[in-house]
Amino acid sequence: PCTAVNFLCLAGHEPWSNECGCGCKPVEQTDAPIMACPQLVKLCPDGSTVKADPKNNCKIPACPCDIPKDWTVISNTTCDTIRFLCKVGFEPWSNECGCGCKPVPTTDAPVMVCPQLVKLCPDGSTVKADPTNNCKIPACPCDIPKDWTVISNTTCDTIRFLCKVDFEPWSNECGCGCKPVEQTDAPIMVCPQLVKLCPDGSTVKADPKNDCKIPACPLVERVRLWMQASRRFDGEG
Repeated sequence: PCTAVNFLCLAGHEPWSNECGCGCKPVEQTDAPIMACPQLVKLCPDGSTVKADPKNNCKIPACPCDIPKDWTVISNTTCDTIRFLCKVGFEPWSNECGCGCKPVPTTDAPVMVCPQLVKLCPDGSTVKADPTNNCKIPACPCDIPKDWTVISNTTCDTIRFLCKVDFEPWSNECGCGCKPVEQTDAPIMVCPQLVKLCPDGSTVKADPKNDCKIPACPLVERVRLWMQASRRFDGEG
C-alpha cells in the first residue's frame, strides 16, 4: 500500500497519489520552450541566494529583503542595540530587513546654489541663506531691528534703564532695550521756540502735540493739585 512505502520516480516523471493509489506519471510538457539560463546567483543581505528564473527571461528575482546599493544596512539584531546618526543628505530607515541610512529623496525642481551668507543672531546662533527660498536669509529666532538697543534677558531681570528722547522701552522673550517711537501718519505741528522758566529753575517748552500750549511747571502743577485737594478737604469738613 502507498502509506507503507517511499518511492522515487525516474527522470521525466513525477509522483501522483489519490484514493485509487499512488505511483509515477510523466511530467506534463508545455508547448513553450524553457530557456536555459546561465548559473547566475545573487547573494542577498540576509545570507540567502536567488537564481536566474528561466520562466522570466533569466531575470534574477529580488531578494526577500532587497535593499538598494546606496543604502547602508545594519542587521536587525544590531539595530535593537544601537543608536546611529546619518550624514548630511541621508535619512534613517528601519523595517523587518534591518536599519541604516538612505539618500534623502530629491525633487525634480533644480536647487539654487547660494553664496555662503551667514547671519549672526543676537542670541549667538547663526542662520544661513536658504536655497529653497531664493537664497534669502531667514529671520533669527529673535530677530531685532538694527535701530533697537538690545539688553540680554539675564541682564533685564537685574537692572532699570531709561530711554533717550524719541525712544521707548521694549521687553519680550528676546530681551529688553529701547526702540524708536513709532511715527504716526498725522503731521506734527511745528511750534515756535517758546520756553517757560519755572520757579524751581527748570524749563518747559511748547507742546506740538497739544496745539503748542506751554504745559504747567512741575512745581506749579503740584501746588495747584495740593490747593485743589485742600479746598475739597475744607469743604468736606
